[in-house]
Amino acid sequence: MKVVAFNSGRKFGNTETLIKEALMAIEERGHEVCYCRLADMDIRKDTAYMRDLFLDSDAVIFGAPVWSCSPNFVFTDFRDAVFGPQMDLAFWQNGREPAWARGRGKQRPGALVSVGGAPTHHWVSLGLPTLYTACFSAETKIVDYLDVNFRADVGACAIEPGVIARARKMGENLADAMEKGDFAWRGEPDGDTGYSEEYGFTTGGICPSCHMNLLSYIPNTGNRVECPMCGIKGELKVVDGKIVVDWDDFTQNIMTLEGKRYHDWEIQNVRETIYGPKKHLVKDAMAKYRAYEQYTVKSPAKEAAKAAKAAAAEGAAPAAAPAEKGFLDHFAWEAPEVQPEGRG
Repeated sequence: MKVVAFNSGRKFGNTETLIKEALMAIEERGHEVCYCRLADMDIRKDTAYMRDLFLDSDAVIFGAPVWSCSPNFVFTDFRDAVFGPQMDLAFWQNGREPAWARGRGKQRPGALVSVGGAPTHHWVSLGLPTLYTACFSAETKIVDYLDVNFRADVGACAIEPGVIARARKMGENLADAMEKGDFAWRGEPDGDTGYSEEYGFTTGGICPSCHMNLLSYIPNTGNRVECPMCGIKGELKVVDGKIVVDWDDFTQNIMTLEGKRYHDWEIQNVRETIYGPKKHLVKDAMAKYRAYEQYTVKSPAKEAAKAAKAAAAEGAAPAAAPAEKGFLDHFAWEAPEVQPEGRG
């Protein structure tokens, strides 16, 4: 069996350290592993390749460092290029499976690794939830995750035996789920944060579906709340001095095929009942916005490329553009004192 890991962090960073420890544990159980460092990929041109890596796997790990409360844009670019509606198993089961899928769509277990530097958790609060957004469409069932903070500097995770041991345990949990075909949660018990002042990792949340700790109040409903990740709803209560939720509505749980089918229906229903009757008004309503282009800026990089192409067509040597360090170049290995994992 094969496990693939995708990481948007830099080479030899803390996120990579934890993922590799998990992969080592999985490999020791006799499984094939594959590690994809997203900074080495061309997200646009390598989309099909990365998609195949995922579809040919039996389990997956997603990892990213946290910068400003959430993962870097490298991860979200990857997520939007590879997953989303095009990878939606609920759509595929309605006869819309693309040719490139070739029957490889299936539920598979997964694990998440989020790493940030701040000791205060609100700076990394959207790390795991954002990683989770790569899981909905393809029916990836998260069986464990690591939410690690206090770790900004190079090698900070490698020198902490407790963090390394927890990463290895995550790998073992993922391998166990893959081997048994049982994708039940294997992390810390729900409600047990597993928080450590020394290590900073938290697992196990208030939601019984996605195991996150996010809650969203539903306005004008008394004590009704929902999980912003998976959409299940319930009643917020205080029992024996503890905040609990009596979950009672799983209709729109996007972690399930049924929940995604409901979402498919609601989108179609909006198109048919709200947009459809007014569609004939769109052209005239949009005219002034299409005409309002005089303040739209141009991409310097694209304009320079156009100029170079035009110059080449005319046989002239294009002017050399000044070399600038690209954003992804910052993922290259540098001295530890100038290369933190992330601010969050």
